[in-house]
Amino acid sequence: MATPDVVQFVCLSQDPRTVIEALGGALDTLDTELAAIARLGYDTEDGRFGFEGQEQRCTNFAVAGAQVADWGDIALQLLLPPGGGACFVYLWRQRETTCLSVELHAGNLYFESEEWENLQWVRSFLIATNAALGTVGSAYDAHRDELFAPLNLGKILEALRAGTLLETVPLSHYMIRHDVIAAREIRALVERDAPPGFRYSETTTGYYVLDNLY
Repeated sequence: MATPDVVQFVCLSQDPRTVIEALGGALDTLDTELAAIARLGYDTEDGRFGFEGQEQRCTNFAVAGAQVADWGDIALQLLLPPGGGACFVYLWRQRETTCLSVELHAGNLYFESEEWENLQWVRSFLIATNAALGTVGSAYDAHRDELFAPLNLGKILEALRAGTLLETVPLSHYMIRHDVIAAREIRALVERDAPPGFRYSETTTGYYVLDNLY
């Protein structure tokens, strides 16, 4: 089964520099390093929003944060623990908010080492990123077909309440902040709809985690 490609997040109120610095702090405990940065914009071969030019080597989140103040929109290439390859984090401005998405591939999920089991890194990454940035929520599933698009959490909640979110989407991971939906309601919905092997948890940082990764 093919793995989804995109993690979408609800837009953030912080500026991109603050987001980058917070992300760097979260990755300290995940054996994950910054490798390169690239400018995002519309000066591309096809005129669509994306990479403008080549990646530039950068291993310091503070430097990347300073660069985004000039560029406005930026891509960060992250090096995962040995065996996990690399992934990209994208930050772009939309009105007065900062949008965030992550592009993953199967190798980012399924690798093992002495420190990491299969899927352990991506689970830890999503929990740490949401907590560090204070996002309202994130979604990783096969329906995230737009890389540069913020998450519409209202649609996630609508599908969850309708009973279609968990039963129709294999290989998925959702995080929702505790102040968005009552614990009693989401627990009842998970009990009603969760497939075998589904993992539900509540983090100490204030999130519900709906985990159907395997």
